[in-house]
Amino acid sequence: MGRTRKRSAATRKAVAPLVLRRLLRLALLGALVALPLAVVAFFATVVIIERGQPEIISFNDYRAQARQMSRVYAADGSPVAEWFEERRSVVCPRTLPRHVLEAVLAAEDSDFYRHPGIDMFGIARAMLVNLRAGRIRQGGSTITQQVAKTFFLTPERTYGRKLEELVLARRLEQRLTKDEILGLYLNQIYFGHGRYGIEEAAQFFFARPARDLTPEQAATLAAVIPAPVALSPVRHPPRARARRDAVLGRMARAGFLDPAEAARLAALPLQVAGQGDLRVGLGGYYTNAVRGELMRRLGRETVSRGGLRVTTALDLPLQLEAERVLSEGLRELSRRFDYHRPLAQVIPQEIAIWRESLARAQGQKPHVAGRIVKGLVLDRRPESDEQPEHYIVDIGGLIACLPLSEEKQVTPLSAAVLSEPLYRRGALLRVALRVSLDESEDRCPTLNLEQSPQAALVVMETGSRRLLATVGGSDAINRPFDRAIQARRQSGSTFKPIVYAAALAGGVVNADSLFENRAISYRGARGQRWTPQNHGGRHDGRLVSLTEALARSLNVVAVQVLRKVGLEATISLAEELGLKGPFAHDLTLALGSGEASLLELTNAYATIAAGGITREPTFVTRAQGADGEELLDGDTGEASQVLAPEVAAELTRMLVAAVEEGTGRGARIDGVTVFGKTGTTDKSVDTWFVGGTRNLTVGLWLGFDDRQTLPGTAATLAVPLWARFMRGALNLGRLERRASFGGREETRRPLLASESIHERNLEWELYF
Repeated sequence: MGRTRKRSAATRKAVAPLVLRRLLRLALLGALVALPLAVVAFFATVVIIERGQPEIISFNDYRAQARQMSRVYAADGSPVAEWFEERRSVVCPRTLPRHVLEAVLAAEDSDFYRHPGIDMFGIARAMLVNLRAGRIRQGGSTITQQVAKTFFLTPERTYGRKLEELVLARRLEQRLTKDEILGLYLNQIYFGHGRYGIEEAAQFFFARPARDLTPEQAATLAAVIPAPVALSPVRHPPRARARRDAVLGRMARAGFLDPAEAARLAALPLQVAGQGDLRVGLGGYYTNAVRGELMRRLGRETVSRGGLRVTTALDLPLQLEAERVLSEGLRELSRRFDYHRPLAQVIPQEIAIWRESLARAQGQKPHVAGRIVKGLVLDRRPESDEQPEHYIVDIGGLIACLPLSEEKQVTPLSAAVLSEPLYRRGALLRVALRVSLDESEDRCPTLNLEQSPQAALVVMETGSRRLLATVGGSDAINRPFDRAIQARRQSGSTFKPIVYAAALAGGVVNADSLFENRAISYRGARGQRWTPQNHGGRHDGRLVSLTEALARSLNVVAVQVLRKVGLEATISLAEELGLKGPFAHDLTLALGSGEASLLELTNAYATIAAGGITREPTFVTRAQGADGEELLDGDTGEASQVLAPEVAAELTRMLVAAVEEGTGRGARIDGVTVFGKTGTTDKSVDTWFVGGTRNLTVGLWLGFDDRQTLPGTAATLAVPLWARFMRGALNLGRLERRASFGGREETRRPLLASESIHERNLEWELYF
């Protein structure tokens, strides 16, 4: 028994090495079989991944396809607008100084020009971190891998996506040069604050192009890349500076920067602009018009994504003056005529009656954005995460929100409308307001307050027709409808000079022709009698000259002149002067019953003042593409003579008399010769003044969008605002003082680029 046990133990000892050797052989055999299979599987996976990957684009292809930001500049080079889908401007790495590239390389991938696109040590290090964490926390990415991830892959963190990234990085290195890969990286990455690419980051943080960055500024931008929000030098200066100093240290260790120089730069304070250019956003109506002009001439895609550099005729000081004058003028009108007050206060017992009345007035009409309606304030809601503080308003079957924020209101007087008048002893008053529905699609439709009238202004260089300033209303952001360009209103007496121009051109009358100032009845198309009246019904029956009739804006004389010259000749001349109508085809045309835009009327008056030479108004003087190619050269269009110089000169003198002695007396400016004409339509729905000086032609319109009656005429409402702007232009040096009316001893103004010597001499000899 004992011997048997001893033999069994010995046998086991002899068998164990044999089993171990067999197991090792099996393992080795399995490894030899599995390794080729694994290699085959790996390369098969790579092939499959490569087949499913997109085509690699070159840097030039990227630059052509990138959604680049377009910038708009005033005539003096000030940036005034930015158009973008993404705030991005593509720059070639070759145009950047070495320290900008070296800062990015030191911060992100100092071996970029030495490795094949994949950093195996970095990947191994990241794998250790990920294994310890139990999830993917680091990627060990090179710049090439980051380009692969940013351009072609999803942001998810999985081992499968990481393998795709490695495969794609290899393809990038095979197809593109290192410089091209770096160019893609620098222009695509996000720097925070809505800025993509190093050029827009440089403009935002330091208000300069990337080519002008200093080494410490370049280090600051490179420091932002890993965490644009957490390391923003605007929001977190201490963190950003610490990271910048670390980047400077890396630049020194990589041999990009002398250690002593790196230490000196690290001692400098962190200084950033962080707001972009504060002038961007000025002249909203003007830049909207520029965008419209470019879309017509270059196409929507080019304007939206083409990275244009657009230079305009905008005179920024004049634009600011125009906006200031109209804003202050509307505020004063609102105070003087109580437009800042609610339409009515409603006692609790009448709330139901008011709401029923509003619904009845609205009837079956849809609630259309922009249409002005009455609304009843029902409640006030405090600010929340979703909405600012606002009032709940019933506009006749639709409950909407009226925000208290300034930017949603017509004028600063809205603060008065929406505060004290709505409260009495702490209790909310139910009041009626004039409002319009915004185009927003929020859960609670947004309203705009429409208590005050609107105003528009056009400032044009007389000879060239370059638009120096335009204002189309009180709020270009929330009310983009442009009353200077898009609105068509009855022109009133501003049309009379065109009637007289047609008569002068046809030889029917001259400036001294006499007409009887009395009411005359005319037979209408349906046999009905029509008797035009002067404003206020004043008819003294005496004979007046054409010049006096225009100065006093006598309706009865304008109708007599139109009857002499005829409708066809008058409408034909109006169209040649740039007016597009529609025109009334009866004698009421003499009183301005036809429609025109403010821009059209201003251009027509400029044509008269420029010796009868007409041109198309222009906003854009130059437009360049992203690569600097010239797309528009600032040509103001072909000029044509639509009035004989002598006729234009005679009419200009008559318009000067209208200011010196007539309804435009409020537009007189000491030492400056001014021409112009007032215009007031029936029931004072529209008030106009269009006129100018030797070098500027300016038009102003004032009225309500829903054609409410104004409490005055053009002479009392539009003319004072026009004159206030012109005095501001004089203070800015944009008008020329004259030693005496019609004198020749004055210094002549410089010849405009678009004028000929002949045109300037005509203006000098005949008009002034």
